Amino acid sequence: TFFFKMILPYNRRINETGDTVRYEFQGVTRSGETLNLESYGGMIPYQGRPALLETVIDITHRKKTTEQLLRSQRLEAMGILAGGIANDFNNLLVALTGYLAIIKESISPGTPSYEKVKKICRAHGQAAELSELLISFSQGNHGAPGQDTYNASGGQEPLL
Repeated sequence: TFFFKMILPYNRRINETGDTVRYEFQGVTRSGETLNLESYGGMIPYQGRPALLETVIDITHRKKTTEQLLRSQRLEAMGILAGGIANDFNNLLVALTGYLAIIKESISPGTPSYEKVKKICRAHGQAAELSELLISFSQGNHGAPGQDTYNASGGQEPLL
């Protein structure tokens, strides 16, 4: 009776239009498992009278497979984006590396300016690590087991 209660509103639509109707719904088995179902129904002549012909297909596996494919495609797109960002970021870091080397050579060690440049160099190193992480992600390496996030500060003192 559950099944017939589910499809009754759709059957009325078939009777009104006479067209084949396709719809999806969920059903529950006696064991409590939820199934994704797809139904096709339409009116046909049977023994000289109109009759409803309805076919119901279990599409649970197909829906799960489709969801996994979409999740995989989103992850791949994110990887491509991360690779592009990492490439641009690396280009900026190359320029910064040269400028930092020039500045560091022009300042005497032990001065307040020299200490600030050292902090900038540490931040530069952390940025390079972040870039490597993005490149790794773009290549499909999504971090070590148990590693959820990257701490850009590395747990160190404030950068500036």
